[in-house]
Amino acid sequence: MEIQGGKLTVEQDEVIRLDNIAFLDGKVIIDTKTEDQATIQSYVQEIKNTNDSVLFLKDRIVYKNGILSEPVLYHYDTLLGNLGLDHLNKQEVLDYFTLENLVVIYTTLFIILLIYLYIIYLASTFVDAMILSLLGFVTTRLTGLRIRYSALFNMGIYAMTLSLLLNMVYLIVHSLTGFVIEYFQIMYTAISYIYMVTAILLIKSDLIKKQMELMRIQEEQQKIHEELARQEEEEAQRKQEEELKKRAEKRKKNQERKEKEEKEKKEKNDGPTPQGNNA
Repeated sequence: MEIQGGKLTVEQDEVIRLDNIAFLDGKVIIDTKTEDQATIQSYVQEIKNTNDSVLFLKDRIVYKNGILSEPVLYHYDTLLGNLGLDHLNKQEVLDYFTLENLVVIYTTLFIILLIYLYIIYLASTFVDAMILSLLGFVTTRLTGLRIRYSALFNMGIYAMTLSLLLNMVYLIVHSLTGFVIEYFQIMYTAISYIYMVTAILLIKSDLIKKQMELMRIQEEQQKIHEELARQEEEEAQRKQEEELKKRAEKRKKNQERKEKEEKEKKEKNDGPTPQGNNA
């Protein structure tokens, strides 16, 4: 076996299949001769349905484990470039895989897989959040709400929190035990959708309650305004009656004073005859 110029060559011409390997819960397929894309896709589909498998092709290697939902592809020239090599043969591989190099290899692979999984998981989460926000947009229009898309996107991310935690636990359990939950992805998505729709309906319910409370406040304010207007009207009427009463009393006093003056004047004019005139 040798890798030269980004191509893998093996001594055997037929396809090599290794099943039930001790350190792999899957299979190893080696076919460095075929370039037929249909055959290659059949190999990829075959290892896709396993937990841990490796496919060696002429110019690339395809790897699948229980954590990944899709196989990962690496070209030989890229791998050798990362290792600082331009070719690799069987003896060099045996010489290279010492204990010290194995630690470096495993560490490098772990970091690469961790970064790759993080990017894939982040992209998948972003797409799911966008789909959830679109569902939320449709739901808000059906319920008569007007919510900004940015707020709906944030709601979608929050709605996915429980689903992400469950998915993380499931991936860990699946990678360690091989335990499979049928239709888990459907359940994973359904939980997020239920949270999203429930949040929108709660917002709608709170909005209705606030509107009803606002209507009650407006009714109370209207009653208060009517009561104030009634009191002002009564106060104005009372003042008017008092003013009329004062005017009536004033006219009465003026009338009495006038009558008194006329009476005094009359008595003065009708007084007794002087004594000189009587004699």
